[in-house]
Parts: sequence; C-alpha cells; structure tokens
Amino acid sequence: MTDFVDLLEEQLVNAHGRRRRRRLPSPRAGLTVVIGAAAAAAVVAIVLALASPTARPPAGRPAAPAAPAATRVAVLNATRVNGLARTAADRLSAAGYRIGVVTDDAVTNALGRSAVLYAPGRRAAAAAVAARLGIARVAPLDAGTAGTVAGAGVVVRVGIDRAP
Repeated sequence: MTDFVDLLEEQLVNAHGRRRRRRLPSPRAGLTVVIGAAAAAAVVAIVLALASPTARPPAGRPAAPAAPAATRVAVLNATRVNGLARTAADRLSAAGYRIGVVTDDAVTNALGRSAVLYAPGRRAAAAAVAARLGIARVAPLDAGTAGTVAGAGVVVRVGIDRAP
C-alpha cells in the first residue's frame, strides 16, 4: 500500500508542479501609476504657469492701470494718411500720458484696424490707453516694433479706421 501512496503522491506533485499559479497585480502597481500621473500633472501645471507670456494678477483682483503720467506711449501712423499719429498723441497728452516717439510705422503703412501694443507687465496701462482712444485690439508688443519705440511701455499703432 505504501507503493500506491508513494505513486499517488508523486502524481500529485507532478500535476501541481506543472501548473503555475496565476499572479495578481500588486496593489502597489496601481498606486505607482496614480502617483506618476499626479507628478506629471504637477510638472505640466508648473511649466504652463512659468511659460505664460505676461504676469497675471491673483484671481479676484484685476490689475490696476498705471497713472497716465507714469505711462510712456509711442504713437505710430500705420497708414498713408498724414497727421493720424499726431492727433492720437495729442488726445493722449491732454489726458496726462507722456508721449514718446510719434512717427510713421516702419513695419507697415497699410494697417486697417488700429491696435494698442504693450511691453511685458504693461497690459493694464495698454488697456487704459485703448479705452481712452476707443481701440478694441490690445496685444503684446512684437520684437520688430519694440526696437523702434525708444523704450515706450505702450505703443499705439494707428490704422485707417481712425482716418476722418
């Protein structure tokens, strides 16, 4: 009878030895994926915050525009109509703004719609100038124009829409 038991035991060991146990994923694997995704999201949020082109005020508090006397404005005539830049500069000067360069626009002389451009950190001042002149378009100052305005933080590019 011991031969029978030994034979049976040998068969059981052989049968179970061939069959592999199914391995379940570790609970740590799911946790690792969640932590990795959270870390990636945090890195993306930080990069986007640092890459924003202008500084933004904290939520709930809009940036206050600078006083007109603290804002230096350059006015460029982007048309072939004489006197448009000088007219806009005179209006701004009467409102207390410091006027810098008033000249023809070297970049374009056929701009349809006027625009107010701003240097970094001067968006609120540009919005105030745009409101004063009734100009809807406010945009960041491009590198080509920045070189021609002698350090002005705000640039008014007068288009044909301001022609009489």
